[in-house]
Amino acid sequence: MTPSGSTTTSTISIPEGHVRLVLLNDADLSFYLEIPLTVIPSLCLDSVKYLLFLGWCILGVEGILSLDPDGEKLDPDYDIEDREIYYYVLDEGIFFS
Repeated sequence: MTPSGSTTTSTISIPEGHVRLVLLNDADLSFYLEIPLTVIPSLCLDSVKYLLFLGWCILGVEGILSLDPDGEKLDPDYDIEDREIYYYVLDEGIFFS
């Protein structure tokens, strides 16, 4: 997993065989991980649950996994795809300063 940041998520291409998990998506700051797809099945049988776990471990707050920053919660049975961007979305009442 490679931590990255300080650029908008749409301006950088995602390497083949990876997914991007955006943890913070703000106009001033973006923080995301690029996770190799080969690592996920060796650590967890449920890829959506694994990405949720990473978000919770790093940020310390519960959230949902979505395909866009303001999107709806992904189904737990959703199959993640190569070079896809996933967003860890916090509850509306939780903000970082």
